[in-house]
Amino acid sequence: MKKMQFSQTAEVTKKKRRIFYTALGLCLVAIGIALYIGINQTVQEIHEDRTIDLNNTSSKIDVVQNEDDDPQIEDVNKNESDVAVESETSGGNTSSEASKTPVQPKKLSFAMPLEGETSNDYSNGELVKSKTLNEWRTHDGIDLKAAANTPVKAVADGTVESITEDAMWGVTVTVSHQNGYESIYCGLKPSVPVKKGAEVKVGDILGYVGNTAEIEIAEESHLHLGIKKDGSWVDPMSLMK
Repeated sequence: MKKMQFSQTAEVTKKKRRIFYTALGLCLVAIGIALYIGINQTVQEIHEDRTIDLNNTSSKIDVVQNEDDDPQIEDVNKNESDVAVESETSGGNTSSEASKTPVQPKKLSFAMPLEGETSNDYSNGELVKSKTLNEWRTHDGIDLKAAANTPVKAVADGTVESITEDAMWGVTVTVSHQNGYESIYCGLKPSVPVKKGAEVKVGDILGYVGNTAEIEIAEESHLHLGIKKDGSWVDPMSLMK
C-alpha cells in the first residue's frame, strides 16, 4: 500500500516537473522571439536613419556642387545667339551709361537793352567824377543814352527777382539769370509791365526810361545798366553780342 502511494506521488512530481520545464522553455522561446523582433526593428530603424542622413547629405552636396558649377555649366552651354543677345543688352547699357554726360547749362545769350550810345562806361573799380554828386566814385555799370519812355528790354533769359524804388537809383528792376548772373536796370518810369517772379526772355520789355535815378539826374536822359556775376560787378559790354 505504501509503495503504491509513493509510486503515485513520484509520478505526479514528474508530471509537474515536465509541465514546469515546458512552460519555462516556452517562456524562454517567447523571450527570444521578442528580443529578436526588437533587435531586428532597431537595426532597421538605424539603417533607415543612416539612409536618410546619407540622402540628405548627398542632396546638400549636390546643391553645393550645382551652385558652384552653375556658372561654368551656364557659360559652357551658351550658344552664340544667347551670347550675342546678352552682349548687345549688357553692352548697350554700358555704352548708354558711359555716354551719359552731365547736362551742361545752356549758354546765356546777351543783347543790348536798347539802342543808344554809351555816355558813361564801366569803370572797373576805378574812380570817376560824378556830375551829379561832384565827387569821385566808381561807376559800376554803363549809361546808355535814351529818351524818356524808350522801352527797356531784358538782356537775357531770366526771372524778375525784384522791382524796387530806390532813393538814389529810382525805379529799379533786377532780373536773375543762370550761371550766377544778375542784370539791374535803373532809372525807369514808376509803372513797369512785369511782376516779381515773372519769367522773361531776352528782348522782353521790362519797363521804360524814366530818369528817376537821382544819383545821375544831372546826366542826359539815359538807362543805367549794371550786371553782376556771382555777386560781383562786371562790364556789361563784355557780354553783349
